[in-house]
Amino acid sequence: VDCELLCLAFSPDGKTLAASGRSSSVWLWDMSTRNKVRQLSGHAFIVASVAFSPDGMLLATPSLSDEVRLWELPSGNKPVTFNGHVAGATAVAFCPDGKTLATGGTDKKVKLWNVATHQELATFPMVVEFPTLTFSADGRMLAVGEMTGDNRRIQILHAPSFEEIAAVEAKRDQSGPH
Repeated sequence: VDCELLCLAFSPDGKTLAASGRSSSVWLWDMSTRNKVRQLSGHAFIVASVAFSPDGMLLATPSLSDEVRLWELPSGNKPVTFNGHVAGATAVAFCPDGKTLATGGTDKKVKLWNVATHQELATFPMVVEFPTLTFSADGRMLAVGEMTGDNRRIQILHAPSFEEIAAVEAKRDQSGPH
């Protein structure tokens, strides 16, 4: 990486390492040869984090310009773009079942996406402006945290499943405000 390193992630099988710095690109390394095998380009601005899907076939990359890209691996071709955040996207995390992607942005929102259909499932207002995200191993909790400057906050979203949260949100949206 030719710039300050911001994030690293191993693929679930440990064969690939993804890295990004203060750049609009992501680099992938083959860990058996230690060679850079691909550069994923196309974001308009800095890639803030990287996350592999549980099966290692997808890589999610949020950009501080507002978009989140979902790259098919190993090809890296034709990424799907999620444009749900008004301001920059700073974080991504896959639910352990691989069905849901969580994204967080500087718009103080966390969004849940259906990985298969690329549809937004739900939006949650948060108090954090530069979130990081992680799912619990059983997929029943999503931690949203921020530890920048004087901001030291962690919020936890609980659910039997995030698909159920999305269903409740969809039903609420159809019936109007309460």
